[in-house]
Amino acid sequence: MKIFIKTAIIVLFGITTSFAQIPNVHMDGDTLTGAPGSQVDIGFHVKEFWNITNIEGTIEWDTTVVQFDTISSFALPYFDPTTFDLTNAANGQITFEWAHLITIGSTLTDGDIVFTLKFDLIGNDGDSTLVQLTNSPVPLYWYNFAGWSGTIEGGPGQIHIACTQMPVAGYSTSANGLTYNFTDLSTGPVDNWFWDFGDGNTDTLQNPIHTFAMADTFDVCLVVSSVCGTDSTCMQVITNNPTGLSDSGPLGNIKLFPNPVKSQLTISLKENPKQVIWIEVYNSTGSKLNESRKSYQSEYRIDMSKYPSGTYYLRIGYKDQEITKIFIKD
Repeated sequence: MKIFIKTAIIVLFGITTSFAQIPNVHMDGDTLTGAPGSQVDIGFHVKEFWNITNIEGTIEWDTTVVQFDTISSFALPYFDPTTFDLTNAANGQITFEWAHLITIGSTLTDGDIVFTLKFDLIGNDGDSTLVQLTNSPVPLYWYNFAGWSGTIEGGPGQIHIACTQMPVAGYSTSANGLTYNFTDLSTGPVDNWFWDFGDGNTDTLQNPIHTFAMADTFDVCLVVSSVCGTDSTCMQVITNNPTGLSDSGPLGNIKLFPNPVKSQLTISLKENPKQVIWIEVYNSTGSKLNESRKSYQSEYRIDMSKYPSGTYYLRIGYKDQEITKIFIKD
């Protein structure tokens, strides 16, 4: 058994006095990273552990991230699993109380592991928890053979669950006029959503509903993030504005046929607008494929034979009115 006492010698008025230095006992936990479903061993390392006769305390952790498994690696005599009270281990708390049977106590080298806790990683990618020493219900305390005592100091252990996936942004839309429902289709771990609708408005809901003020083409971007990373995606949304249209106006009862179309798409207006009509065709990514100006007609044709199968958008308007229609190319 090692006996380790630091002393200072002071000579005062011819009398020599010896004072032993009081230890400042530390217990510091490891910081570890593991994959979801794996196990990790957190060791608690000591410092200034000189002739200690008793130690006691409480250890706590987040049970949504890790689950306690076993205790091992006991560096002190008579220190074994029975030293620990595991009654509340399922609730993220254990306590310990150790006493040396020999009054001169035990001394450990700085850095020695006094005990090791094994945990199962049950949380999600990017989760983390502290495995920390606390003062309740059993206070953190040490005692040594000289009758000194004090609070155990030290830093907590930390467990991080590794990121096996990164967030990948994605979404879909559905519309009723200018009001759009945005549905998040992102994959991987996602904790935060940020929508930029391209018209100066934003939202942080996962599945927002947004009403655009006018018919136009908007770049709508979704940014998703978590502790594992960030990803974003942007799509062009072409809004359809029926406001101001009526059955009596030239655009009030527009018809596209055939729909689906193979070659010639016919655009039929209820009446001749007697002025210039502009027509634009966009693909599903928002790229403009065709643009034309027509006048004094109530029916127009567009050749779609050279375009691949898919979903297309037709924008047609005159003066301050416009409308967007969706059609399918076979």
